[in-house]
Amino acid sequence: MPKFYFHFSDGRRTFSDTQGVDLTGFGALRREAVRQIRDMKAAQLESGMHGSWPDWTVTAVDARGAPVLHMAFDLTPKPLPARDTLPAGPQN
Repeated sequence: MPKFYFHFSDGRRTFSDTQGVDLTGFGALRREAVRQIRDMKAAQLESGMHGSWPDWTVTAVDARGAPVLHMAFDLTPKPLPARDTLPAGPQN
């Protein structure tokens, strides 16, 4: 089963996933990205913080670090970023 990593960014900071998630395909990948976005938003609301999400995106990369999904926090797809703009992938 392929492993994917989800990196979050607000355009200034990037939060890198170093653990990854094993997923069965693109449908599962998209559902996981949506779940993680919703979890982040819910956690912020539960903590009493009311931030702004328009600049936030999630980029999913495969085990080689190649981007396979790029989505805004309003759940709209975005063009895939250049690989060299993403955090370094896991070292095998």
